[in-house]
Amino acid sequence: MRHGRILYLPEIHGHANGADTVYALAEIDGDHEYGLDGYNMETYSSWNRWLLSHHCSFLVWSLFIHTLPFKQSKPERYLWVYDEILTYTRLIDPIQYDTHIRPIMAAFWPGFSAVWSFEFQRLKSLLKLLPKNETNRPIHEAFQKCHLNHLLTAKTLVPSGRSLLQEIKRAGKEQPTSVESLRFAYDAMFLIQRTPVSREDLERQVLTKFSLLLEDAAQMLPQFNMVATQALLNNLRPKWLQ
Repeated sequence: MRHGRILYLPEIHGHANGADTVYALAEIDGDHEYGLDGYNMETYSSWNRWLLSHHCSFLVWSLFIHTLPFKQSKPERYLWVYDEILTYTRLIDPIQYDTHIRPIMAAFWPGFSAVWSFEFQRLKSLLKLLPKNETNRPIHEAFQKCHLNHLLTAKTLVPSGRSLLQEIKRAGKEQPTSVESLRFAYDAMFLIQRTPVSREDLERQVLTKFSLLLEDAAQMLPQFNMVATQALLNNLRPKWLQ
């Protein structure tokens, strides 16, 4: 079965605002085939690059969350990949973003915002709890690099500097909404299905979705060498492509 543009991520457990809100990888052996049907880079290039870059980000955030307790596994390598994804996202120019992406998100949910992403909020909360010592320095430095790249990407795509959420707040139109509803809206917008997912499932999706991202980047940004991303795929291919 080919799943196309759907992304499968673990279910969320715990209270919406609780510090113990986590999700766990399932102890299952996935037998899904994660295909690439639906990412049409010729007809809907800007939206599909936006969707693909987010899918790849969610996957590396998920792997980072579950790797962080094991420092010997170099969890910062997933942040290096995320930094490269942000650079890839700037293939979308401000006019494409303003014409093809921003209106879709605004129509889907007023004030649509990245702050509703469970994975990213979980990642940031874990980093806040991570002591700033020599052992953890590579992780904190990698995240700071991502933060600066994210600011650059946001400024590139939205020169005005105001997000959809900032705009409705400024207009006094923000409506009280539960955290669960906002998370549901975010997952629905980005075609995320919450289901029991194993690490194998995450890694197989990494192989299919990142392979397409690398192929697109090679065509559109031949001067940009995605070293960390290529290393991630090189590490996974012998494991799953036998």
